[in-house]
Amino acid sequence: MTDVLLPLALLYADGCREIRGATKFQKLAFLAQEEYGVEELHEFEPDKYGPFSESLAGAVKALEQKGVIKKRREQVPGGDEMLVYSLTERGANLAEELLGEEDGGAENTLTQAQKVKGKWGQAPVDTILRHVYQSYSEYTSPNRLRPAKGK
Repeated sequence: MTDVLLPLALLYADGCREIRGATKFQKLAFLAQEEYGVEELHEFEPDKYGPFSESLAGAVKALEQKGVIKKRREQVPGGDEMLVYSLTERGANLAEELLGEEDGGAENTLTQAQKVKGKWGQAPVDTILRHVYQSYSEYTSPNRLRPAKGK
């Protein structure tokens, strides 16, 4: 169950406020591990939009299939779609149960998830990406940082 702890904590933090965007979800989890001392539960690799964790994406999908996380698509300006994640009632109950365990690790994960979501949860994804690209260049591709000449 440890692989689902971080996504549950991130969705439970900040009054169960939803997370708007798959990229933002990935970056919040990455920052929780890199900057906020959450035990490394997911391995991140460089990807199109910076650090990406296949195991985190799998944990989120598994939680969605179990009815713990609800995912919806929302239209955004420009015609694109954004995925919006939230906890279901069942998810909130599970989060309270897991995060209430007295092993210390879960409590720390929730405390740090609250901090990272408090700082970055409402920030535009471009702001988060800029911070991640500047601070963790090993997770970015130079092609993502500036447009190719002539484009």
